[in-house]
Amino acid sequence: GYELYVIEKEKYHDKDISSTGISSSIIEGRIEETNEMLDHPYSVIGKVEEGKKIGRTINFPTANILPAATKLLPPNGVYATRTNINGKSYRSITNVGINPTISENNPTKVETYVANFHGNLYGEVIEVSFYEFMRGERKFDDIEQLKKQITMDINDRIKMKI
Repeated sequence: GYELYVIEKEKYHDKDISSTGISSSIIEGRIEETNEMLDHPYSVIGKVEEGKKIGRTINFPTANILPAATKLLPPNGVYATRTNINGKSYRSITNVGINPTISENNPTKVETYVANFHGNLYGEVIEVSFYEFMRGERKFDDIEQLKKQITMDINDRIKMKI
């Protein structure tokens, strides 16, 4: 009394799509490829935690997510992202990493600057969807250099159609 349906495996560039292939793509930072294989943007969902509040002192407040240790993250760096807050999508840039300019002993976190959003996100659950790698994470000599780089990152992000 059962019917059998055989479904062909999905392929990406003539190779079968597999969880192993997707994991490798994420680990190697090939975000656009990851998104094509998933057929949707790779994302991190989490509750916004309080950080050191340095972003707001340089006019770039960020939403910080401390992902579970088991969450597979792309390599440390800055990414063009979109952030979903209460059903609304905003352009954003996200740093995955340890913020070496601030301190050497920070845990890895997902820290997102959400363009055109004004409000308190502490305790809110947000979704950060990754679209494109912009640059690697690096340590700056001082906060002023970091601020200049963030301004350039935001300007580069504005030019993207994502």
